[in-house]
Amino acid sequence: MDNILLRFKNTRLLRKGILIMKSQIIYDISIFFVLVLMLSGKNFAQSGIDTLNIKIMVPAYFDPSSSTYWDSLKVQSSKFPDRIYAIANPSSGPGKSFNSAYAAVIDSMHGNSGHVIGYVWTNYGRTTINKVESLIDTWYSFYPTIDGIFFDGMASSSGKESFYQTLYNYVKQKNSAALVVGNPGTNTLETYLYYNGSRVADVLCIFETTGFNTWVPSSWCSNYSRTNFYAIPYDIPDTEWVSTVDRASSLNIGWIYVTDANTPNPYNTLPSYFDEECSYVATGIISKKAIFIKNDNVVPIVFSLSSNYPNPFNPSTNIKFSLAEAGNVSLKVYNVMGELVKTIVDNVHKDKGDYTYNINMDNLSSGIYVYTLTQNNQVITKKMVLLK
Repeated sequence: MDNILLRFKNTRLLRKGILIMKSQIIYDISIFFVLVLMLSGKNFAQSGIDTLNIKIMVPAYFDPSSSTYWDSLKVQSSKFPDRIYAIANPSSGPGKSFNSAYAAVIDSMHGNSGHVIGYVWTNYGRTTINKVESLIDTWYSFYPTIDGIFFDGMASSSGKESFYQTLYNYVKQKNSAALVVGNPGTNTLETYLYYNGSRVADVLCIFETTGFNTWVPSSWCSNYSRTNFYAIPYDIPDTEWVSTVDRASSLNIGWIYVTDANTPNPYNTLPSYFDEECSYVATGIISKKAIFIKNDNVVPIVFSLSSNYPNPFNPSTNIKFSLAEAGNVSLKVYNVMGELVKTIVDNVHKDKGDYTYNINMDNLSSGIYVYTLTQNNQVITKKMVLLK
């Protein structure tokens, strides 16, 4: 009987061992294909707010010669290329004379992969076509590299569609790639996006006030991609801006600006959380929750990536890497199917030295993940286990 029991136990252990070996083989094969895809340059399927390509459009109604807010816009544009747009407004429009400070910030934004469009007031379609066209002419005369026009005070009731369609076509004659944004500031008619089969605006701002947590867009908006819609919720405190951005993404909004400022002018400053907002919209990571430590005293000899600690972890862990030389660096986390689940660093220039990031994966399920460090043609990948 003892021999029979012993053989039974050994058989169970053997089967268990085989199952463990099979799991390891499957994992190793998964990692192999992940690495092959990464090295081949294949794009990975992504998940999260960062994959929606939502952009930030800032009503930048502050004088570049007397504030540093434009510097902040430039910095964020550099970090998140082609995701930051600013609406310039020298004097309720282009102003009566060329302003060198605005020319400088437009050039600076362009040099840092940012974009600037010009403000024009239309008085809900009551301003004459000739007057609005002259303002457009002035923008392109003073600042010929402007990236488009923002029509404020756009009508939202039927009857002015052809007025705005004429203006849209006028801007496109200046630059076919120009972005034309219309701002009724509220839910509007579908005919202000398309009228008689043709565009009236590239983007419509359909929310510009407080109370975003209960607002819903018109039902027709669901027939179009999020790239057509822009929302500006203001008076949003530090504790609510993340949920506000998340709600905007769930409502098919593709352009966003959330601010803690309020009336009478919520656009003469930037929100206290502006840097974090840009990071979250572009990467899905709140930058202030990623604890960054740089040690200048130790210069590494080799390019290296350490094992995360703790490991397994729940829900946060530390990832340390060393750079032997300065250069652009990416640090990303994938699941074993090769899907990008978190971007920690995205092609950002770093000096040589040691770096540590504390990352939080509370929004992900338990499982095995791989994290990859890339600099130039060098790639290092390691695995980690999230155990909840």
